[in-house]
Amino acid sequence: WRTVTFSGGSTLRPMLEAGLRRDGGDAGAGTGIEIGGRLAWSDPGTGLAADLAAHRIVARADGDGDEWGMSVGIRLSPDARGRGPSASLTASRGPAAAGAEGVWSSRGATDLLPGASDDARLDAEFGYGTAVRGTNLTGTPYAGLGSGVDGRKWRLGWRLSRPGEAFRLSLDADRSDNGGDPAHGIGLRLDTRW
Repeated sequence: WRTVTFSGGSTLRPMLEAGLRRDGGDAGAGTGIEIGGRLAWSDPGTGLAADLAAHRIVARADGDGDEWGMSVGIRLSPDARGRGPSASLTASRGPAAAGAEGVWSSRGATDLLPGASDDARLDAEFGYGTAVRGTNLTGTPYAGLGSGVDGRKWRLGWRLSRPGEAFRLSLDADRSDNGGDPAHGIGLRLDTRW
């Protein structure tokens, strides 16, 4: 659909999609029709962005068309070099969409909407990017928290990126607690193109 641009430079982009879905396996097998929509707003001047997305299976061969999901998110992006504050808060309920671009883009909040499926989440992350001395790299320490029916997860980490290039190195540590013994993890990830 057409993107609406406002006088201050912010944009509003509505999207609608429909797709044919084929599920296989022991649970929920069959063909169905899925529709989804998204409303995305962004303001490049402030780095703020928000979106609302929803999807639903409206018809299914086995007659079980009660699958739906919804998400809402707000984020603050750093400047083009990745420097400055960044923050995100996303809430969702229900399973992810299977549509072309995954209308479902965020994870979400417990008890956000009544009657949805039990895979509800609330996730938050905050970071601050600074120049790495003597290089054109940006280093971003960050902290995050996720909460849902599967428990809570805390993350601490550091990302290294090069502005304008597809290079990102991340190191993080996490702790998951689902009511039993907590689990701990350390991850290293490199994203680049050549």
